[in-house]
Amino acid sequence: MKYYYLFILFFIGIFYSCEKSNPEIAPIDNLSSIAYMEKIYAQPVVVDNHVISIQNQDGSVYLKSFSENGSILWSTNINEYIIDGDSYETVPYLELSKNKNNEIFVNFYGENYYGSEMIKSVRFSFEGEYISDFTDTVHQDLPNVVPEPRQFQGLGILTLDNGNVAVVSSLTVLSNQLTFIQVSEYNENGSFLHDTIYEIDRLLQPIEVFLASNNRFVFRTGLEYGITRFAVFNPESGDIDITPELPVLDLFSFYENSKGNFIITASAFDNDLDYFGIIISFSDNGKYLWYRVYTEQSPWLFTNITEVADGYIFSGFDDVSKSQLLKVFDWRTGFDGNRSIAVFMKTNFEGISNNNVGWINRFMLPASTAGAAVLKNENGNYTLFAGKYDKEIYSTIILKVNNNGEILN
Repeated sequence: MKYYYLFILFFIGIFYSCEKSNPEIAPIDNLSSIAYMEKIYAQPVVVDNHVISIQNQDGSVYLKSFSENGSILWSTNINEYIIDGDSYETVPYLELSKNKNNEIFVNFYGENYYGSEMIKSVRFSFEGEYISDFTDTVHQDLPNVVPEPRQFQGLGILTLDNGNVAVVSSLTVLSNQLTFIQVSEYNENGSFLHDTIYEIDRLLQPIEVFLASNNRFVFRTGLEYGITRFAVFNPESGDIDITPELPVLDLFSFYENSKGNFIITASAFDNDLDYFGIIISFSDNGKYLWYRVYTEQSPWLFTNITEVADGYIFSGFDDVSKSQLLKVFDWRTGFDGNRSIAVFMKTNFEGISNNNVGWINRFMLPASTAGAAVLKNENGNYTLFAGKYDKEIYSTIILKVNNNGEILN
């Protein structure tokens, strides 16, 4: 939840392969699209092959569900659920998530007047019905070895396999070379259960957290000069595996595939300080697997990963103006005035897409558009979900392509 961004002075090189192709350009009049004049507030999620999105419409904010045909299945006004004293335009952290029971969570993060980290999570059913919520601050029951006035810093809000919600925070003690991870659990009714603190005998400096299978945590750790490591931590055994150094500046998505390996999409710099998008895969024991770069004169930044029968579909945007440089990606403001073009790319399981494998489409919708999510249809086709925001004009765009990436009219 708190991100630390360092200016890049140099790039520590690693060997990688760079795949490029000539993408299909799809003009606006060829799109089989349904457009809604709404503004997307957070990265949409796919729940039971429906797209769930937080959107603004006529001055109110709604949680909405879209089918593969582009129809709105339900819409729930969520104006009243924002953290007190904040708004959907200004709250520092806003995300959608889901659990294994297809319940949907709207998660917030903010700061109160005393600088404490406020967190809130609101639970909805698959049909958009309110279930429960909780509001709290990051707990500060510091271990004895921690010198004052150090504090736990929030990393994220996770939905655990047991149905509980966990607020994960961390504290690093440089002098003792220790990392403390605090997991604060809340039950399905929104009631606080307990705090669990794990002591790790390593200096991790976590800045983000993700949930992997078997309730393992994957931490993105902070290093200098835009280089990071990922740590896979098993709370039950205490085992921890750490990746080699990886060139990650801004992280856009994290995904665990059906084999238990991890894939991340991010931005990075090369040796000439050129800004570009990357895709990296590593195993559950921290072993580096593969690394790809996709760019056509400007960075392609992917915000979502979908596994299909023969590979992956990545969705995101071609940042023509390179304006996302050293900025936090935010659906509420990230495309304001930028020349972003929606990109959907299908690859094999090694992230390769070229003339023989997969496909790449840059959809020439009105400027400031980003690919957001992918639905898999029963007939082997796909529904692509994209969002747009350009000052006063914004819309949700839904279109269909076949298994070869060809647009269906």
